[in-house]
Amino acid sequence: MILRIVLPGKPYPQPRVKVGKFGSYYNKKHKDKLKETNIHIQSQVLKSHWKQTTKPLRVEITTVSPCPQRLKRQVVTAGKRLYKPTIPDIDNYAKYILDAITKSSMIWLDDNQIVELHQKDFYGRYGEDPFTEVTVQELDIEG
Repeated sequence: MILRIVLPGKPYPQPRVKVGKFGSYYNKKHKDKLKETNIHIQSQVLKSHWKQTTKPLRVEITTVSPCPQRLKRQVVTAGKRLYKPTIPDIDNYAKYILDAITKSSMIWLDDNQIVELHQKDFYGRYGEDPFTEVTVQELDIEG
């Protein structure tokens, strides 16, 4: 079975943990964004009738960010998305998405079930709205 989730809006990276004299914590903006993401995830999972699984999983993440003004000419000329080799790092997007899905408790029990992870990071085409697309596929127990 394959599950496809599309999260609208600019891709959000996992921020660094803040450390204070009472321990470590995330800021309020991150907590609010995580709640908003969980609402999107839960609504799309319910529509797809996905059942929580314990099988190994393949996850594909595609993040599409708004194209900066300095690259608009290249994007229009090429007519397609351009790779985004800039900060924030690609792995921070993956950490955020995987943590949000794990927190939703609707797709998998724990993210250690992910045995294959593919990720692409792009600047969008001219006029394309930013988004994050996550595809989850159950795999057989045998490789």
